[in-house]
Amino acid sequence: MIMKRVLSLLLAVVLLLGTAAGCGQKDAGGDTRAAGTEAVTTAKQKPEGSAAGTEAAEAADPLGKYEEPVKVMMINQLSDDMSKQLETIEETVDDNRWIKRYKDRLNIDIEHLWVAKPEAYTEKFNLMLVSGDLPDILKVNAVQFRQLLEAGMLEDLTDVYNTYMNEDYKKVAESDPYMMASSTFEGRIMGIPTEPTKPYSNTQQIWIRSDWLEKLNLPEPETMDDVIELARKFMEAKPDGADTYGIAFDKDSFSPAAATIPGFPGFANSYHAYPDIWIESEAGSLTYGSLAPEVKNALESMRALYEEGIIDKEFATKDATQYNQDLISGKVGITYNWLGFALSINDMKKLNPEAEFKAYEIVSVDEEEALPQANATVDFWYVVRKGYEHPEALIKMANLEIATLITSEAKDQAPDGTTNSEYYGAPKDAPSMFDVVNFWFSLVPDENSTRYDVYEAVMKRDPSNVRSNDLSIYENLIAYEEGDLAQWGWNRTFGGPNGGAEITQKYKAENKLKVNAYFGLPTETMTERQATLNQLQAETFTKIVMGEVGLEAFDEFTEKWLALGGQDITDEVNEWYEANK
Repeated sequence: MIMKRVLSLLLAVVLLLGTAAGCGQKDAGGDTRAAGTEAVTTAKQKPEGSAAGTEAAEAADPLGKYEEPVKVMMINQLSDDMSKQLETIEETVDDNRWIKRYKDRLNIDIEHLWVAKPEAYTEKFNLMLVSGDLPDILKVNAVQFRQLLEAGMLEDLTDVYNTYMNEDYKKVAESDPYMMASSTFEGRIMGIPTEPTKPYSNTQQIWIRSDWLEKLNLPEPETMDDVIELARKFMEAKPDGADTYGIAFDKDSFSPAAATIPGFPGFANSYHAYPDIWIESEAGSLTYGSLAPEVKNALESMRALYEEGIIDKEFATKDATQYNQDLISGKVGITYNWLGFALSINDMKKLNPEAEFKAYEIVSVDEEEALPQANATVDFWYVVRKGYEHPEALIKMANLEIATLITSEAKDQAPDGTTNSEYYGAPKDAPSMFDVVNFWFSLVPDENSTRYDVYEAVMKRDPSNVRSNDLSIYENLIAYEEGDLAQWGWNRTFGGPNGGAEITQKYKAENKLKVNAYFGLPTETMTERQATLNQLQAETFTKIVMGEVGLEAFDEFTEKWLALGGQDITDEVNEWYEANK
């Protein structure tokens, strides 16, 4: 996500350094990686056609092999665990079955500009952006996408996408209203999403200690009043014999983030409040959900629960590890979290084999239906640096990945006698190596919301219809059914009844969702001011709940939020909304 005013100097440095780097590379041996002024255009400039586009128009083969070798420079991250797995199968990050596949099938030579460990990857990536010395193809998140787009460092992919892209991918993209919209600027495709959007998978659910319900002979909740009463009973009865509180939050619960952050969005949704997302007003414009009066109502309820002791008095000091530990050790009976939450507290089953969590749909504070909120955004894109001679190489590589692992060639025999989807997707001795080239795609819309089907296959003991990349989930669920408690987290995530995926599937079947109406890249002022506004929100909401300030502080917060850049963001968001309705 790049700023035009604040980072204009940085962009100039990027371009200057990119030019210098490009000259050095040419002198060294003909590599044209550069972001110099001759190679740079912005997304607003619409090229009439590239050489690649012209050649493609004459003869397009989505998996056509180049007559002469084509070099593709990439970057990668490799953990110690993945390095060990590569050693197990006697391969390396630069010499492996995935790289050989691109060479054998497409005559593409993949080389690495650099490889970093995960903990150093982001810093190295940011330094690379400043230097302007980009690889030919790279994977970016929304922040990085906007930075490169605003700097004019990306190749227009419209022609090569239309000419070469796999038809299965196109069908999925056309059926997802958000997928390509986030990749298209003034009619030009500037990035290729790695997968469809997954709004239902991003929703929150209520997770409750179901063994406590049974122990205390309490009913499952149907209303928000029921949830609060359960939390109160858990606090008073101390079912596990420890000091117990009712509902778990942590210090990041008020920070705008993904559904994996425990707490406030799911809680607020019961009050028809939708913090951190943009919603359409009665006037037809977009407003920021955190400013709505319903959020104030949700905070008032949390404040009362905190005062009563139903919410941990120390929640504002606890990080994710401490939050998880409270759940593992039986100190709390209710939390709001996403479908995969149980995987992070898997140790609970070791400490207490009788302990159990079940997931439930979010319930309402009144007669109006409660809707879980979600973002329908793309997480990652593949982009091509401006000036790279073979932008269609990205599309051909994507087509090969899709064909080998997902569609036409997935069940073909691989070099080791297994299927392609097994050999390249999840090797038996290296199960995490499907992304060793840092290059992968999915064509399953809202993938996690479909994985309850795996549990249904487990019940039939028939994996014949299980997707290849879900076979490991199937095996984990089978293992749990056969007594392996170490697989409990997988059972609660994709198993049933009342597993995370089942609740997500119910949301989808019932069309219960409040989607963020803004799904574009971060605006200019978001990039400049959003972090400050997020901090203001987190601090104010925390103080309100803890009683350090009165409820009137919420009204002061809304005024400050607008004055500190929020109004500019609102204007930018609505300008985008008008252009993309």
